[in-house]
Amino acid sequence: MSGKADLKEAARILLLEDEEDLGRLYVKSLEKEGYQVLWLRSTRSAAKAAKGFSADLIVLDHAIRGEERSGMDLVPELRRISPAAPIAILSNYDQFQLEEKEEGERRLSYWLKIDTPPPVLVRRAQLLLSR
Repeated sequence: MSGKADLKEAARILLLEDEEDLGRLYVKSLEKEGYQVLWLRSTRSAAKAAKGFSADLIVLDHAIRGEERSGMDLVPELRRISPAAPIAILSNYDQFQLEEKEEGERRLSYWLKIDTPPPVLVRRAQLLLSR
């Protein structure tokens, strides 16, 4: 088994996605590729769950329906918990709009949801994890 395959199989991905159908598809696609996925649907549970998960990659939905906090609001706290983990933001906003709102954050990847069906999410996760 190659080093990349070992990394992929061992990689742990924290996914915050409140859309049930989309989240299920993302999890199924990532697990099929050998990733361990912790799928959270609420910002309220994300930081607490992250402390016990040790994520290698964090993928956050920008807007969570019915909650005051967004995925972006969790970035500083999740960076403290998993400082080496790349963070990707899934959003219906474009990257420019997100960067304007969060100018101080660095090392964030922005993925438009419309351009990120499950196979694309898997490829993008593989790229971030291989860096």
